Amino acid sequence: MKKEYRDKLPKWVDEVDSNKNILILTDDIDSLFSCAILNDYFWGLNVEGFYNFKELYFTEPKKIKGMQPIWIDSDCSTGKVFGNHVTYVKNDNAINMNQFKSGGYTNKYAGSTVLTILSVYDYDLTQFSDEQLMVLLAIDSSFLGAYSDYFYNTWEKWMNIMELDVFINLVDKYTIDDFNNIIKKYSLKEKIRIKNGKLKTDIKLKGIRKLFPLFDFDMNLGEKQFNKFMEFETFYGKMGFIKHDENKIFSSARTYKNQMSYSVKKKGVKNLWQKQKQVYSTT
Repeated sequence: MKKEYRDKLPKWVDEVDSNKNILILTDDIDSLFSCAILNDYFWGLNVEGFYNFKELYFTEPKKIKGMQPIWIDSDCSTGKVFGNHVTYVKNDNAINMNQFKSGGYTNKYAGSTVLTILSVYDYDLTQFSDEQLMVLLAIDSSFLGAYSDYFYNTWEKWMNIMELDVFINLVDKYTIDDFNNIIKKYSLKEKIRIKNGKLKTDIKLKGIRKLFPLFDFDMNLGEKQFNKFMEFETFYGKMGFIKHDENKIFSSARTYKNQMSYSVKKKGVKNLWQKQKQVYSTT
């Protein structure tokens, strides 16, 4: 990432501590891959929560007592966040390149949270194979802008800002169909879900683990028990339809040029970190 942008990021980006922070996973490969990278970069930084925009789950209360969450690919209105959407509520603690967006929606950073994190922590991608790079660019369909006459210049601008120029050369070698085949090969559009308190997915993680041996995609997630902590209502509609005060909105994302989605708390306690035992005893 170019220094002028890196220097503007919230200071906590360099103060992450596996003894003080936990990761909150969301429901797709963008979030899971991001967590795997952060777990690699900050050794032992673990996933202890799961948020699917309708429900929030945590593991054992003793594991998260006193810990500060980092929300991965959820664009929450407050707290430490790695995100990539244009949001309704601005969060000054969010690491989201759309905080630097100028102009309309079509000038947005359209890359994934994974690409943001790789850029922020200066991972060297020049030694990655084409297939590895294609998977990275296929996440959240980050390749699409490269094949649009209308959006290409914006896409290329952001790749340069992020110092991810390796992808500019990559798209010259492959077609949209090639990327769609990568998505199908690894089932990258499948969701992560909770079943009987355990995380489940149809993403082909076995193949992804083999392709990226550097990263631990398991992180013992299959063994952890997740307990429901809070429920949310999620609203969708055109810009201007929002009926809740900003301070009630838990997370938000502008999904299309004139479309917005956001979640508000449905039930639960106000202070997640001080009332864990009370909550867990009632769920």
